[in-house]
Amino acid sequence: MYVCRSSDFIKMPVQDICTCREEFALLSLQKAGDKSRHPQDFPAAGLRWETLLKEGKNTVTAVAVKGKGKNAVQVEDEISFDYQAGTFGKETGITLKITDADSDYVWVEAALKDENGLLCLTSRKYIRFDSTGDGELLVNRGTSAGSKYVQAYNGRAKVKLKKNSGKTVVSAKVNELKTAFINIE
Repeated sequence: MYVCRSSDFIKMPVQDICTCREEFALLSLQKAGDKSRHPQDFPAAGLRWETLLKEGKNTVTAVAVKGKGKNAVQVEDEISFDYQAGTFGKETGITLKITDADSDYVWVEAALKDENGLLCLTSRKYIRFDSTGDGELLVNRGTSAGSKYVQAYNGRAKVKLKKNSGKTVVSAKVNELKTAFINIE
């Protein structure tokens, strides 16, 4: 999962929902502390940590252990996200990147950036995706990731392309901004 937040450097809450009695969290491979589950301790049954996030990519891994000794079972869950500190300005450009790909499909993400290259998290501008070439955009599905014309959420939008074993150029257009292009092979 990819989430981006923007605020000053303050301690941010990290919460987890788990049915195991004990758990610990790792933030970017540094232990944030052990916690025990208390069902009446709202929110997250006491499984919450206050920690400083670093600017850029952060990874939180929750590790839970149920049982003891040979019968102990350990499970892990992980989420990665980008943390953006400070404020951003007005949208001045669009960037396109591939966020996920396999042999048949590609996810293309458009991000609205300010003059300093910061993601404009509160942007609500509409983005129009288009393509030319052998591939086909998977659109008209009535979802935020399956539409040709979509409003940005958290400063970005995405669309899925079926490659059809060829070359394709995907574009993203926002009124008053230069159109962005990305080549897909």
